[in-house]
Order: sequence, then structure tokens, then C-alpha cells
Amino acid sequence: MSNLLKKFHKRHPKVRTQISIAVAALAVHVPAEDWGDGGIVKWLRDEMDSHPKYIPRFLELLTVLPEEVLNYKIAARPERHRQFEKELTSQMEIALNILTACLSISELKEQVLEAFASWLRLKNGIPGSVLSTHPLVLIALSSLNYEFLSEASVNGVIGLTPE
Repeated sequence: MSNLLKKFHKRHPKVRTQISIAVAALAVHVPAEDWGDGGIVKWLRDEMDSHPKYIPRFLELLTVLPEEVLNYKIAARPERHRQFEKELTSQMEIALNILTACLSISELKEQVLEAFASWLRLKNGIPGSVLSTHPLVLIALSSLNYEFLSEASVNGVIGLTPE
């Protein structure tokens, strides 16, 4: 899977997105232990560490993973869907650490904020006390004034509000 993301990293954005969605859909079906030590998010972190050139593509996959929790078009048993959500929720801290580290790459800031907004949909995995001082929240709030980041920032801030 990593090879597909790397092979098509310079192709049309729609192709890259579809590959990320396909890998995320596969992750719904594949139990955490089959991804190696700790599930898909840890696998993704290791891939990003090993292949920094492809961080933007891996970041796209990190964005769509939590979206697949809510996608019931995937023909997975309800129990597997619930298990996948638990797996991602348990890996929330790792995902936020990856996103925080990616903030140091200025051209990825918008993509990081979009991924953060996506992970906020799994709110039960992030305690409010953590969010109140998290660097991603502070960046989302401070980026509201920048036109090129405003949509991503708004998505992140909306994700912070209670349902």
C-alpha cells in the first residue's frame, strides 16, 4: 500500500485521493495487529519517518482514516466498524503528534489543519483538557485571519465545538 502512495505521489490529485480512500477502506477490514506493531496509524508514522519525501501523500491518508469510521458504505460488519473506531481512537495521540510534527513544514499547514478537523470527528478520543492547550488548536485559531488557511482553520474550529 505504501508503494501505491509513493508510486502515484506526483499524479493527479484525484488519483492520489482515491488511493488514500482505498487504503483507508482496506484499513476498516484489517485488524490493527495485521498492520504490525500498533495499527495503521503507527504504521503510517513509521512510513512517514522512513520516507519523508512522501509526507504529503501519507498525510492525505491520515486525513481520510477517521472519515472512514463514519462511512457505512464499506461492506464491513458493524462490529468491525466499531472495532476500527476504537483502534483509531486509541491511536489518537499518535495521530495528533504526527500532525503537530508536520506543522514545521509550512507548505503543509492547510493539509495539517484539514487532517486535524477530520480527527476531531472522533472527539471521544481527545479529552478537553488536552485540546485546550494543544498546538493544533492554537494554530487553527490563529490561522483564522489568513485567507489561504481560513477554510481549513474554520473546519478545525468547528470540530472543537460540542455537537
